[in-house]
Order: sequence, then structure tokens, then C-alpha cells
Amino acid sequence: MRTEVRGTLAELAPIWDAFVDASPSPSPFLCSWWLEAVAVGTPTFVLAFHGDELLGGAPFVEERRRGVRRYRLATAGSEHGLDLVAAPGRGDAVAVAVGAWLQRAGNRIVDLSGLRPDSALASCAPRATRVEMLETAPWFDVPPTFEDYLASRRKKFRQEIRRVGRRFDSSATVTGSIRGPGPSVPAIAVARSCRTVPMISPVLESFIDENRLGSTV
Repeated sequence: MRTEVRGTLAELAPIWDAFVDASPSPSPFLCSWWLEAVAVGTPTFVLAFHGDELLGGAPFVEERRRGVRRYRLATAGSEHGLDLVAAPGRGDAVAVAVGAWLQRAGNRIVDLSGLRPDSALASCAPRATRVEMLETAPWFDVPPTFEDYLASRRKKFRQEIRRVGRRFDSSATVTGSIRGPGPSVPAIAVARSCRTVPMISPVLESFIDENRLGSTV
């Protein structure tokens, strides 16, 4: 097994993303398109290979603080539930490779903020590492389909959703148009013109009235 450091995933991006999707806790914050979009500093992908086969790796950015290299996860700063990325069954091997790279000779600062408490990447840190528990925003896993979501709710809630759906199907007439980029006022004016349609909520109608939107169009 060999370790390679790259500034971009390039042609390896599809393989990397497949590893993310196959992981026990897939996170969009580990996908190649996210990592390369939010990286501030020098992107540093530490990758483990078996021959020419990618096994996985860890996404960092490198910065300089008073002459000392600082590595942190390539995130926008608010992500959580992160870990290294590895092919199924190869997480331990990738952790060994990344850990050896992080603990190589020399001075550096390593910031692993955003890791899951049980992450494999956490095991790569030296024993003297300072660990702090960070608060995260509330979140929940989104079911793959709306029907799956309904099945997870109470019976009364499901009945109410279906009742409203049937009423909508029998009485509502929906019209619309596609508009290009531009001010939101013209689009809101369209909503104002549809005020007699039952689907326009009282909250939206009140907002339009209070702000007198659409009257200038």
C-alpha cells in the first residue's frame, strides 16, 4: 500500500463519491463536489492506494500559521458527522495510511473539527490530542421517498395529508410559467394574481399585502 498527496481528486472523483455513498453514514459534506467547492487554503487529499487501486483517503486543506503548517478538514466550518472515506472493508487500512502521514516527522497543527465521535479518522490522532465535544444543529435523516416519510408518521397525520391531497386534486387549478433570473417582485405579482386559488396560503397573502408586493409591476 502506498500513500499519495494530491491537490485535487480529478479523475478519482467518481470512485471517491461511490465510496461515500457506500459508507455506513454517507454525508454530502464528504462528496467531491462539496469538498472542492468549499476548500479555502491549499487542498490536500491524502490518498491510500493498493497498486493503482484507490482504497480511500482523507480530505484536508493546508494553511500556514506563523511558519507552521496547519491541516484541517476541507469543510466550510459548520459540517459534522465527518470521517475518512474508504472502500467497503478497507477503512482500517486507510486509517493506518492517513495516520502515518499525519504523524510523520516534523511539526504541524492538525484540526479535525467535525468528526463523528466513533470515526476512524479520530484514531489517527496522537494520544496527546485535545478532544472537545462540539454542539451541532438539530438534524434528521430524510427518507428516500415521500411515501416512506408518510409511513413513519402517525396514522392521523397520514390521513390528514391524504385528505388535503384529495381536496387539492378535485378543486385546485394550477397554472404557472418559468421565469429567468431577475427580481422576485414579478414572480410575487403572479402569486398575487392567483389569490383566489385555494392553494394560496393566508400567510403568503398577508405577506404580499403587508409589503404591497406586486403593485409596482
